[in-house]
Amino acid sequence: MRRVTYGAVAAAVALLAVACTGGGAADPERTGMSPSSADVSHSSEPDWAVDAFEAATITAIGGTSLDTVLAAFGAGGAPVLPSEHLDAPWTGGEQPAWAVIAPVGEGVIVVEPIGYVGTNPAVLEAASQGGTAVMVYWSVNYDTEVEIAVDGEVVAGIFGQPHGIERLPQLTEQIGAPPEDLVEQLRWGIEAQQELTGAWLTSELWAELEARPTAYSLTPPSSP
Repeated sequence: MRRVTYGAVAAAVALLAVACTGGGAADPERTGMSPSSADVSHSSEPDWAVDAFEAATITAIGGTSLDTVLAAFGAGGAPVLPSEHLDAPWTGGEQPAWAVIAPVGEGVIVVEPIGYVGTNPAVLEAASQGGTAVMVYWSVNYDTEVEIAVDGEVVAGIFGQPHGIERLPQLTEQIGAPPEDLVEQLRWGIEAQQELTGAWLTSELWAELEARPTAYSLTPPSSP
């Protein structure tokens, strides 16, 4: 894994700052959210930057509590500013797992710059207890993945896994099938997060999260 830089995170957030309307500002009525109901603001004009980004995993969870998500990801200790992790010295090897985790509207958002705890099915299953979780992942090699878990079970994914063949079209009927283009799959994944959970990432949201103590060290369960 490469050492993440603060600029790379900003570029990644810019890449993912999209609205489900396909180019306009996010529609609060579509998600049942209002400016007063969100813990942090979502309104943002899209700034779709595709020229530079690093790996990341972004997981949105709706219908469950912050405590449930923190436990699912193995978040421990008091939260700190994201810069304390982003700017921490790194001498090679595996970077310590950490994530920004915060309530957003009716859901919870988890942002892992150069992290992938959210790709673990056990984590998605635990985080989605009583609700829905949508995980969007991309690597430095432009590999992408979107996985959906409902009430403790991973039920759909964009690459035609056996569990996704039937449920994916049912769950994402409002936004259609995922595109073939890898970058557009990221756009589709964020759209799925908004549609299914009411929580999604924008540049404006990241600016608010990075100014608050929202970053936790993670001790996640082992991957299968």
